[in-house]
Amino acid sequence: MKTKFYYFIFRTLCLVLVQTTGLWAQTLQSTPKFRHLTIDNGLSHNTVYALLQDKDGFIWAGTRYGLNKYDGFDFKVYLDGKDLAGPTVHSLMQDKTGSIWVGHKDAGISIIEQNSGNILHFVGSDSTIDWKTLSVRKIFEDSKGNIWLGTSGEGLICMDKRGKIITHLTTLPTQENKRLWTDFVFDIVEDNKGIIWIGTSGIGLHAFNPSTNQVNHYVSKDVYELNSYEKSLCLDKKGNLWIGTCGSGLYKFNLTSKQFSNYATWNTAPQRLINNRVTDVETDSNDQVWIATDGGGLSYFEPNTNALKTIQGSKQQYQSLNTNALYQLLFDNAGSLWVGTFNGGINVLSRNLSPFQMNELNYENGALKSVLAIQEDEQNRIWLGTDGDGLLLAEPKKNGRQLYPAKVGSGNFPFQAITCIKKAGPNALWVGAFAGGLSLYNYSTYSLVNYQYDASNSNSIAHNNVWDIEVTPQGNLWIATLGGGLSYFDVSTKKFTSYKPNKIDPSSLASFQIVDVLLDHDRKKIYAASEDKGLSCLNLETGKFKRFSQKNKQTNKALSSDKLRCIFEDKNGLIWIGTEFNGLSILDPKTELVKIINTENGLSSNVVHSIVQDPKGFIWITTQRGLHRIDPTNLNLIDFGSDENLTNNQYNPKSSYLLSNGNILFGGTGGLSLVQPISEIQNFPNQKVLFSGLKVFNQEVTSATFNNRNILPEGLNTPKAHIELDYSDKAIAIEFTTNDLANLNKKRFAYLLEGFERNWNLLNTGEHRALFSSLPPGTYKLKVKVLNPNNQWSDEFILPIKVKPPFWKTWWFVLLLIVVSIFILVLLVWYVLKQQKARYRLQADKSKQEILKLRNENLENEIQAKRAEQEILRLQNESLERNFQAEKREQEILKLKNDNLEKEVNSKKAEKEILHLRNQNLEREVEAKKTEQELLHLRNENLAREVEAKQTRLSVSLLQSAHKNQFLNDLKNKIQKIEASTSNQTEIRKVLREINTEINQEDYWEQFQFNFDEMHKDFVGKLKKMHPSISANDLRLCCFLRLELNNREIASILHITVNGVEQTKYRLKKKMQLEDKSSLNEYIINI
Repeated sequence: MKTKFYYFIFRTLCLVLVQTTGLWAQTLQSTPKFRHLTIDNGLSHNTVYALLQDKDGFIWAGTRYGLNKYDGFDFKVYLDGKDLAGPTVHSLMQDKTGSIWVGHKDAGISIIEQNSGNILHFVGSDSTIDWKTLSVRKIFEDSKGNIWLGTSGEGLICMDKRGKIITHLTTLPTQENKRLWTDFVFDIVEDNKGIIWIGTSGIGLHAFNPSTNQVNHYVSKDVYELNSYEKSLCLDKKGNLWIGTCGSGLYKFNLTSKQFSNYATWNTAPQRLINNRVTDVETDSNDQVWIATDGGGLSYFEPNTNALKTIQGSKQQYQSLNTNALYQLLFDNAGSLWVGTFNGGINVLSRNLSPFQMNELNYENGALKSVLAIQEDEQNRIWLGTDGDGLLLAEPKKNGRQLYPAKVGSGNFPFQAITCIKKAGPNALWVGAFAGGLSLYNYSTYSLVNYQYDASNSNSIAHNNVWDIEVTPQGNLWIATLGGGLSYFDVSTKKFTSYKPNKIDPSSLASFQIVDVLLDHDRKKIYAASEDKGLSCLNLETGKFKRFSQKNKQTNKALSSDKLRCIFEDKNGLIWIGTEFNGLSILDPKTELVKIINTENGLSSNVVHSIVQDPKGFIWITTQRGLHRIDPTNLNLIDFGSDENLTNNQYNPKSSYLLSNGNILFGGTGGLSLVQPISEIQNFPNQKVLFSGLKVFNQEVTSATFNNRNILPEGLNTPKAHIELDYSDKAIAIEFTTNDLANLNKKRFAYLLEGFERNWNLLNTGEHRALFSSLPPGTYKLKVKVLNPNNQWSDEFILPIKVKPPFWKTWWFVLLLIVVSIFILVLLVWYVLKQQKARYRLQADKSKQEILKLRNENLENEIQAKRAEQEILRLQNESLERNFQAEKREQEILKLKNDNLEKEVNSKKAEKEILHLRNQNLEREVEAKKTEQELLHLRNENLAREVEAKQTRLSVSLLQSAHKNQFLNDLKNKIQKIEASTSNQTEIRKVLREINTEINQEDYWEQFQFNFDEMHKDFVGKLKKMHPSISANDLRLCCFLRLELNNREIASILHITVNGVEQTKYRLKKKMQLEDKSSLNEYIINI
């Protein structure tokens, strides 16, 4: 089957190639080109019962299995169970609020709400009707907003949108003007007088007048009586009601005269209908009537002659109807025709015909190899240079037309890679081959003359890689070679002249790699395009080359690239230069100014392969991504890269050719593309951008609620439409289309998210999504516009987008945070102040207690000081008393004047010492008073006074002890002297014993020890613990050393010599096991 299909395509193309321009025009007019939308394109089922274009412009298709919403690119499918009440959809209607009503077979009605997208299963108020199993064949909204339901078995139901029944017409009433003749209703229309016309099964036509609640019946006067199981109705602008029947053909009913006219297979031409099974009737914007038939294809009344014309599908024509079994017709707002079919999906007839006859060329033995060169001879035959199959000819035969390899003698053409072909006069061609040089081929004699490079012949061709040929009016050749520069061939002398680069001569050819050569219209210049060094222009009068390159310092005279693919001169003398990576450069030879066209100006690719101009002046170029047409007057560009009839878009360099009939052939890696140039492509005047879908996390948002969030509160295309996203939403895709869905393959979209980006994003043909990985919190405006085929931008359409921030970045949270922070700050300040106040109070109480304590201590110190004073006074009195007694004793003991004088001197010294102590006590009193003023230093001063007081008592104790011992010793010595000279020795001995007793008394030492322990607590205990073997005298000596008394003072107290003190200290040092070098005094003080 596939082989037969390819064979048919081949035969058709071969036939086309040899026909005239008129034949192409006739074929174009009589064979409209349909685009097919089937399950391969995402349609849920290939049998389509109902079509609807909603107010936004989207196409809805009810099929045998599922409902489909088409945005021009993709189908969104609604299925039963998941979405709809049932699988099969027989009727569609959009009410005035924008909701879509869906009538099912045996499943009732589903309603898709416009804004929310929610789907409801409708249940009316009449409980006698089983709404869940109702078969609804037609849903219609009248001028008053009431909903009419045509059902299979329940008659005609009229109700309001809440489901309250207003009128229910059935076969049950007995009055003829109150009843229907059948309960099967298939179509409903309303005329300009408010009359409801009803298409039912059976004979006749019904009309219901809502104002009188009466039914009128109309029957045609022919033998068929308008009898049909199904009927379709259509009102035209002339006041005619068209009725399609399933078996009786088409009827026209004049609403004024109430007369019927019949169009059927039994009529004679031009009023003959091709098939009597009429499934639908529609009128286009010009009130032209179109008829869908089940098995006969599509028919229409020709506007001028009113003759019935038929359009039928053909398996041999891919772009025709893919089936003749048609069910539903729909003209969209742009004027394109949508056809619902049986098992053929949707066929779309665009108001703009594609300029492409077919997408590729094949021949019987397999796919045509890559086409590198094309040439038409004087017999309008087409010669093809291929990469692998050599030179081919499309030649007619009795059983058709076939591609044949070119013959040379008894064999085929010797070279397989043919890069260029040019006419060489009658029955001859110049043929250039890769690695095969130049050949002159005579196709009438099958002879060949080949010219190749000869290193020994300076007049031979420059290289065997011939890439292009340009023929002069005299028949001479300019030859572009890849690797040898430019060659000129004089056919009369059969000699070649080579032009090659010269590094020291800037007026020489720029490169050895010449890929294209062009002789200008004035025959004064030769342009040579190189693949690496730009363009060289040879002035034929001067013989000098001028170079044009990308490196020109004047930017408006610089080419876009030095890597060239092709060159072409248009009718105005401009040189069009195709580059390998940088688009088009247009050179004006007069001013040498250059204009550049690239992807920023609308090209789908910057790789330009070939350039050609059609008879109407339009420039056609091939790129790596397909075909473009450019208007040279304004440089407006049309991209045909995604045309449904153009699948072969891998074109070859320089492989384009303008045929004598005005059509253009383009050679590619898979064969040929044939273009029938179109003067103008009409733009839909009321074109607008529609937002067709939203995806978040790559999941489609089918209703307003998504993941328990109201993400589309007002829909996508309502006046208040906007999107509410969350900051955490990722993989966001917003899809858009236009209300001209049948012609999207020639349009490009651009979008800008205002607030997020600054530059517009121009999408390629066929792309219709704005993609964002994520959006930061904020408010944005998505602006979208569409570029029409004539390079005109539509108005900008705006969709507001709000991205909610995380709760911690919302104004209310920030405000709450500020309020809470202020509250916490106030609470903290209050707490701190409270704690500080309490602390101050506590400190004040402590200070008061401390002051009281210090005052008490001060008082105690004062008391102690007074007690010390009293003790000093007491001691002074005792001392005076003892002095007095001593004086008496001195008087009594031989008036020892000298001793008494010494005692008096000592007594005076003691008095001075006591006076000194009194002064110290007075100073302490002054210091105590100062302590009251300086509370912080009072304790230390009290301690100092305590230490001084204890030191004083200890000093007094030591002084008293020393004084007593000295006094007693002196007294003892004197008595001993007296004893030696006196006779009363018994009394003297008695006195001496008392003195000795007094000297040896320990009371003074106990008092001293008590005072010392008060001042140096734990000293004696620590010393005993450290040296348990020391004696009481040793302890006493250690106490004196602790008081830092010198040896003389110790000797005076102990009443021993200084040497005795030193010997005692030495023995004590040994007993304590101290080193010889160590100091006993320092050791005792540091304990």
